[in-house]
Amino acid sequence: MSFLLFFPGLFLGMQIIGLIRVGFHYLYYRAKGYTCVAVTCLNLRWEKDFYDREKPGRMKFMVTKLNDLIPGILMLKKPARTPEEQRRSYRNHAIVYAILAVAMLAVDLYMQDTQPIPNDYLNQFVCGVAAGVFVIYLTLALGMYMYMKEPKGLKVKVLEMHAALQTKETLEAYVLPPMVQEPYSKASLSDKFNYLSLYYAIAEYKNDLNALAECANVWMRLGTTLLTGPAKFHTDSTLFSYFSFRQINPEMAKKYYLQSKKQIDEDSDCNGRRKLAYYSYFILHDSAAAAKYVEEGLSALKVDDIRRLDTTNELEERMLLYLKSLLDKET
Repeated sequence: MSFLLFFPGLFLGMQIIGLIRVGFHYLYYRAKGYTCVAVTCLNLRWEKDFYDREKPGRMKFMVTKLNDLIPGILMLKKPARTPEEQRRSYRNHAIVYAILAVAMLAVDLYMQDTQPIPNDYLNQFVCGVAAGVFVIYLTLALGMYMYMKEPKGLKVKVLEMHAALQTKETLEAYVLPPMVQEPYSKASLSDKFNYLSLYYAIAEYKNDLNALAECANVWMRLGTTLLTGPAKFHTDSTLFSYFSFRQINPEMAKKYYLQSKKQIDEDSDCNGRRKLAYYSYFILHDSAAAAKYVEEGLSALKVDDIRRLDTTNELEERMLLYLKSLLDKET
């Protein structure tokens, strides 16, 4: 029965090496000027709260849906790396992870063969830990390799739209094509989510009502059961916003609002406050609440949030000031 201890060792090894990797990445990239935005581990998440009133920028702990089996970290820096810089980084990481994976496989096979630890139960447990480390490094090496490959299918559109959103000039020059059908239907859930998010963001910036409607209709059919917590919140928040203004539908707006009510209410950035302002004005017909959220949104625009693009700031300011002008006419 000693072999059963291999499996808790496997899980523990995955978590330990994952957290060590997170710590190394934090120290390495912080020295290069990056900002830590979020750390995830299983269903636990630590996220930087740029809008905390008492201590802006503090790390906020939360329990979410299961995010990843491997602990992860998100660190950002402006301006974002070019595609060529990203590919070079992926290549270097893939080489290092592949070497470490081979080394850990050799260690695990050696321990399985020679059993250097006299206690069989402990030996199996340590073998499991070594196997867990191997699994993490192999997964990371394969992941980096996949990122290095030339994008295909929906990923091509995702990269195109992501690049277009970076500056006002590239966004205004970008011609939003009709939503793709065949590549979308064959894509992974994460690629579908990224595609819909970026497509909607560009359509909203361009005020393309037909594209917004088409995107929203497809997004409503996207299964959210397997989405991570943040992705499900973004889906509910976007559709809640869409039915609060673009296609006013009180029943649908309230449905998506209630599905992520706590997170929507606590979303303190300019985008989150703007969505609540429009919901209050057009759905609840509460001008006082709308005015409050507009002011909070305009105030949030002044916060140095590294996650926001300049094009996002421009859109949010435009929409907040538009609603403010409607409210001013009432006084």
